[in-house]
Amino acid sequence: MSIARRVRIGALLLILAAVAFGEWRSARSLQQWREPLWVGIYPIAADDSEVTARWIERLEPDTYADVQSWLGRQATALGLGLDTPFKLVAGEPIGSQPPKPPDSGTLAIAAWSLKMRAWSRARLGEQTGPRPDIALYVLYHDAERIAVLPHSLGLTKGRFGIVNAFADPAMQGSNRVVMAHELLHVVGATDTYDPATGLPRFPDGYADPEQTPRYPQKRAEIMGGRVPISASRASVPESLGLAVVGPVSATEIGWVRAP
Repeated sequence: MSIARRVRIGALLLILAAVAFGEWRSARSLQQWREPLWVGIYPIAADDSEVTARWIERLEPDTYADVQSWLGRQATALGLGLDTPFKLVAGEPIGSQPPKPPDSGTLAIAAWSLKMRAWSRARLGEQTGPRPDIALYVLYHDAERIAVLPHSLGLTKGRFGIVNAFADPAMQGSNRVVMAHELLHVVGATDTYDPATGLPRFPDGYADPEQTPRYPQKRAEIMGGRVPISASRASVPESLGLAVVGPVSATEIGWVRAP
């Protein structure tokens, strides 16, 4: 290995260490829950469809109110003492696409993370009003053009999420589920499903793990992402009314104390 290559790798490792420390500090600051976190939601057309363009044009300021209300009800049920942990505010549509995340590779992911944070800072600088605590970029897709959405994500470092959603009124319930899931990732929650199968992990990923008989479950644990129908089948909840924040997720985001 050449000296130049070693220097490049060493520099990147230092950047990764700084990113990890920054992520830890960011997670701590996002979990104080003394006052609501302000969340800016910025719609983006993920395609050139007229359907998507009209959808974004017709978005109302209260489009995301159901997500805010659901999060508030979950916080109250868990005894947080802050009935509105998040304030969701619709921002202005953004005309550019965020950098596409790589499929794999630690170095590639680290490089993308840096690019994405720079892109996010630039886009927020173009918005009017104060900078939010968290930014959610919602990429809307024409449901007639795509059957399966790209993977959404939420990252503590950078305090942003990328949500892929359908520009279709019939899919608004599931869109809100994805938004809540990724928003909770930003504040420290981890997935409670098996990445190999996509199935909720028992018991952490089950809304009602003590239910007898165990199947079918009627609700989803929000970070499990699906309602377990059997040991090998699960369905995406049609609305946030079919989802809850489970105790593991609540502990990870600081809503309840660790036992």
